[in-house]
Amino acid sequence: MIAFACSHCGTKLNVKPEFAGRQAKCPSCKQPVTVPLPSATVPFIPPQQIDGGESSLAKAGLDGGVTLAPHDTSKLNPSAGKSQAAPLSAHKTGKERYVIEGEIARGGMGAVLRAVDCDIRREVAVKYVLDGRDPKKQARFIEEAQINGQLEHPNIVPVYDLGIDAQQRPFIMMKLVKGRN
Repeated sequence: MIAFACSHCGTKLNVKPEFAGRQAKCPSCKQPVTVPLPSATVPFIPPQQIDGGESSLAKAGLDGGVTLAPHDTSKLNPSAGKSQAAPLSAHKTGKERYVIEGEIARGGMGAVLRAVDCDIRREVAVKYVLDGRDPKKQARFIEEAQINGQLEHPNIVPVYDLGIDAQQRPFIMMKLVKGRN
């Protein structure tokens, strides 16, 4: 599927690849849109680390060195146990707090990335806003983090952190939930 947004109203659209390059009308605003080619929809390529806050343990010159072995979840979900590319203990390379491993998913507003919190040594999910230059989208993204951070429910993913990286892009750090979507 090709995922894109209407340039007039921002409505999120998903179309089959065979419709690439064709003209259509947006179902919301009725304005003409052109379905982009699959090659025109580029993935979000994150930096290898989030150049935001420095690791507080690295500032103090400490390294606990405790990493628990991952438990085997392959019996519950065969694809869940294969997601870990390298041991969590191997990610501590410098002063960075978070190291990005790759993109998990994307939507109309943001991209969700898999990362490792090097201080606590756990896998986390990081959400970035795709268009970080738009002040309205930035405000909405920050509101999303603040609202989710105040909610406590078993079916709501907990928010661990809200921050700004060195490129002045807001990000939300949250629990990585493994399994099927």
